Amino acid sequence: MVYRHGLGPCVARRGSSSLPPGTMNFSFIKKIRREEWFLLGITFFYLLIFFAINKWQKMDFFSFISYEAKSFKSSLEWYSGLLVVLIFYGFWLVFKKPVQLIFQDTKFEKIANKLTQVPKIDLRDFLRTFFFVLLAFSTFTIALGALTLSCQNRLMNQEFFIWEEQFFGVQPFIWFHTLANPFYHLMYLLSEVIIQCFMSFSMMVGVTLIILYIWGKKKDFLAYVAAGFIGCIMGFFFWYAYPINSPNNFYIDHNKMPGEFNPPQNVLDLQAEIRDDQRAIHPISTFPSMHTMWAIMIVYYLAKVKKEILYLGVPWLVFLILGTAYLAQHYFVDALWAMPMAYISILLGNKLGTWFAKQNPSS
Repeated sequence: MVYRHGLGPCVARRGSSSLPPGTMNFSFIKKIRREEWFLLGITFFYLLIFFAINKWQKMDFFSFISYEAKSFKSSLEWYSGLLVVLIFYGFWLVFKKPVQLIFQDTKFEKIANKLTQVPKIDLRDFLRTFFFVLLAFSTFTIALGALTLSCQNRLMNQEFFIWEEQFFGVQPFIWFHTLANPFYHLMYLLSEVIIQCFMSFSMMVGVTLIILYIWGKKKDFLAYVAAGFIGCIMGFFFWYAYPINSPNNFYIDHNKMPGEFNPPQNVLDLQAEIRDDQRAIHPISTFPSMHTMWAIMIVYYLAKVKKEILYLGVPWLVFLILGTAYLAQHYFVDALWAMPMAYISILLGNKLGTWFAKQNPSS
């Protein structure tokens, strides 16, 4: 209750601030969720890396913009995974009632009801959540682009090539396509399956994100997000310490292959297409393999939604990991090193996901 000009009591209007004039109200900070603070921290971390690289390396602005444009084009597959599931989700919402009416009082009624049980989502919460996820992911690609440009003058291709050959005794990406491989003919027949599993990786990252958000538990969705960014942060330090081009860009593109090297034509076509697309600036994010790390997380978290997914998820994972070396997009040791990284990321991600979800368990 306040008095104005001595004319009697006057109640302050609802929603008016009791703070003195000129004082800033920071109450909105309390409304920021734990996972949002985490994603804002990730965003700040990558922006800091970008500006540090830009200052120390004095990058050419036009080269950077050109590289980022290509990176955005390649990441459209990741965004397409989001759209694919959202389109099907919208389809089921629209046709839920008609399908139930069609099969009402029939022996297929229970099946129709089960198939059309699609949970509704809060659009505001969805947009808010994915704004922070996409913000953090965007700054990751910006920082990775800056790192790629800054490392072109200190590539470790030859050293890594020799080291892996000493480790395995052969180069797996070559050995897979020779008769010395006891599964050569089988892999030759399955080459298209291997290619499609490998190339579907980016889309599956987005598909998994949406599936977990709509059908999974909140803590599992948040754990998947946290684990993914934790893995990317760990990978970033390795990419800085060991900037390496893929075998496809380093060896196959510059050397005559041995006579016993005989891959299928679809493999050769894919390799040539990727080389042409990356010819201006070859990526240096080869060791460790994010394909392997993320694929393990995808199968793990999708299985938490429904265990039966493992029947499709495990073969997809095996073919994708094989594809990293079979298609010469990674050295085989890249996949091996990514496995413990996936374990660590999942372990930490689960702990963070549980902690994030406790802040607002009802949402």
